Parts: sequence; structure tokens; C-alpha cells
Amino acid sequence: MTPNNGGPAFPIPNLQHDPDFNGMTLRDYFAAYAAQAIISNASMYDCLTTRERDYRPAIAADAYGMADAMLAARQAPVSKPGIPGELYKLSIEDLELPTRAKNALLAESIYTIGHLLERSEREVLMVPNLSRGSLNTIKDALAARGLCLKG
Repeated sequence: MTPNNGGPAFPIPNLQHDPDFNGMTLRDYFAAYAAQAIISNASMYDCLTTRERDYRPAIAADAYGMADAMLAARQAPVSKPGIPGELYKLSIEDLELPTRAKNALLAESIYTIGHLLERSEREVLMVPNLSRGSLNTIKDALAARGLCLKG
């Protein structure tokens, strides 16, 4: 079975579907970064080569193993059961919240509706500068889309 290569790492319009296109795939790109990390911590391989053993094939195999794991994680479902992925990935700005509530959420790295749905009412209330009234506004905005906070 051919591993998922993730497509071209650096798409070039009107070229990536060309059968002669030999550019770097996303899998290659991820493997290069993984290999760099492995080599920077080469103590796990003692040294890269010795008379007894050449560790480069093992490093390459590990790097591509990591790349395959990264590609699999990218394809993992982005939403929770019953919530369409498009809705889960929507920006919280799409909730049309008051500026103060929106800014408080953004300051806590809550950028998408999915990030918001991962929190309970209590967790949202703990966000600095977010009042009970703002929480109710957020709950109403979610309810308008058939959603609610965790728990």
C-alpha cells in the first residue's frame, strides 16, 4: 500500500497535477523536519555512523514514520460527533459577539467555535474580563446554531 504523501508541499498553480512534477511532497517535508529533530538529538543513535553500524537508514525510517503520523493527525476528524466540521472550524468572530467578549476569548487563544465547545460554562467564566452576561450572550449565540458548551 502506498503511503499518503500529502500532496505537494509547495503547490505551484497549474503544475502540481502534471505527471512529470517531481516536487517535494508534504510527507517529504515533514520527514525532513523530523530528521532534523532526530539528528539534533543524535545521542539516541549514539552517533550517526560507526564501523559496526550505519544509523542513517534508521533515522530515515523514523523520520518517515513521524511524517506518516503527522499526515494521519492532519486527516483526523476536526469536529465532534454530530457537529459538522465546517461549523466546528468557524471563527468565533462569526458568532457576532460583543467586542469585549470576543476580545476576551481571543486573548485566551479561543479562536474557533470548536475551541469554545471544548470548554464548560465554568471554564468560560474563568476567562479574564468575561462576565456572566457575556457568558449568556455566548450561550445564546451557540444555541442559535444548535450548539452548547461542554457538560
